[in-house]
Amino acid sequence: MSTPLDLGPLMARQGADFVRHVYLELLGREPDDHASFYAAALQEGRLSKLEILGGVRFSDEGKAAGRAVPGLKPRFLLTRAYRVPVLGRALRIGTAAAGLPATLRHLQRMEQAFSAAEARMAGLAAASGEERRARMDGEAEAAARANKMERALTALVSETASRLDERGKLTDDAVVSLADKLDALEATVAEAAKRAAAHAAGGEAAAAADNSLDALYMAFEDKFRGARELIKERQAVYLPLLEECGAGTLARPVLDVGCGRGEWLELLRDRDLVARGVDLNEAMVEFCRGMGLDAVAGDAVEHLGAVPAGSLGAVTGFHIIEHLPFKVFVRLLDEALRALAPGGAIVFETPNPDNVLVGSRNFYLDPTHRNPMPSDMTVMIAEARGFDRAHPRPLHPTGQSFNAEDKALGERLDGLFYGPQDYALVAWKP
Repeated sequence: MSTPLDLGPLMARQGADFVRHVYLELLGREPDDHASFYAAALQEGRLSKLEILGGVRFSDEGKAAGRAVPGLKPRFLLTRAYRVPVLGRALRIGTAAAGLPATLRHLQRMEQAFSAAEARMAGLAAASGEERRARMDGEAEAAARANKMERALTALVSETASRLDERGKLTDDAVVSLADKLDALEATVAEAAKRAAAHAAGGEAAAAADNSLDALYMAFEDKFRGARELIKERQAVYLPLLEECGAGTLARPVLDVGCGRGEWLELLRDRDLVARGVDLNEAMVEFCRGMGLDAVAGDAVEHLGAVPAGSLGAVTGFHIIEHLPFKVFVRLLDEALRALAPGGAIVFETPNPDNVLVGSRNFYLDPTHRNPMPSDMTVMIAEARGFDRAHPRPLHPTGQSFNAEDKALGERLDGLFYGPQDYALVAWKP
């Protein structure tokens, strides 16, 4: 009978040396080609030492060798269980609450428990399918589904922990069977998580693809945005900037994200500058195309992400960033920086919340606005993402003024109530 293996000296070894001595101690031979997989997995953190020990010891060759390794079976199974998404977290909670010993000697009921877990996961997956067909609420639904799975698995582990005080003995075959079930459960939970993420993404895509209100929003723009000729007149102030950064040529075209009714595209075309627009609103894209402008329907950030690096002279966007979630705004900046040629520029015009009337009322006339974008914030983020010379360009004061006897007070009130209604975030790629 072989001497039981003392894990202490073996576990003190590192890397390939550890793997080699596992083979020597458990199989009585030098490592084969598969040992390199173990060594790489250990170095990269994909497998732990206990998982490698268990994999070798409970292989067919390891079972035939029969080297006794006291305490390995329950520790190996527990380590495998910790690898299972959600279950691992719940198992840690359950073991801590139950005050279980580190070796968890009594695991004979776990096979039934994991079978029950598989059944519960299947039931949850079916239930989530019904819920999805009934209602889709994007990430909120996915989070609710994940919480439901976690509660079910936590209850399962608590139930399993309460049975661990029953005496019993695990055979090598039982350990292999339980490890296989843990692998299957891990795959089941991972697949459920993958589907939840896909459902959430599908919900966002479905929302983005809903163009039923496109015509209504175009009518809204016609009423509140202002006449196209007025907008073109206002946007002409950016033409010198394009000349400065050499944008609008075939080699350095302009990409206008959220091109809307195409005022900017038309202005550039009239000056023989090369530009393309992209917008989610298909009605507006069709309107632009009807005027002979180069415009495509699609998500602005995704479109920008597909543009070759260093191929644009300028990226512009008029009243678009206030529609974006924060992370999407940051991604817009990142993609713009990547797509711009050196010396290229961004121009993102947005309502100016420094104007009290804009920040407290006018901004909210558009129901698709998310939140005002203070210039201090946008400038700081642009610089943090790698842009140079970032600054706000105040635009479009109302021209009104207070008739106040106190001149200083009147000027202050003029700035707060009648000052620039918009500003443009302007920045350059180094």
